[in-house]
Amino acid sequence: MIKKLLALVVLTALTGFCIYGACLSAGAKDQQGLWLFIAFAFFPAIPLFLLLLHILSARFSFLEPLNRALAGPPPKSMPVRFVPHWFVMSAILAVVIAVVLILLASIFR
Repeated sequence: MIKKLLALVVLTALTGFCIYGACLSAGAKDQQGLWLFIAFAFFPAIPLFLLLLHILSARFSFLEPLNRALAGPPPKSMPVRFVPHWFVMSAILAVVIAVVLILLASIFR
């Protein structure tokens, strides 16, 4: 529950800052800034709405069907498979070695 409350506080603050920026842009008669901050306000506002719905659906039963409909069906459990990642690690190592060699060549040139 602490994680949900912390997420609620952070998302509310982010949404509030974006709306505050939109209000400042509206006061300065800056249309582009206004629409930009309104658009940015939707990014934390949508998860905020869903989190509030999830928290309130546990308390109020009439919100539970809406929460279940938005959450979708529960995922099917699948067995865990090991996927070898040696080729990805080899590629990363090759890039790191190449970057180090380029840096050393440019330093000692």
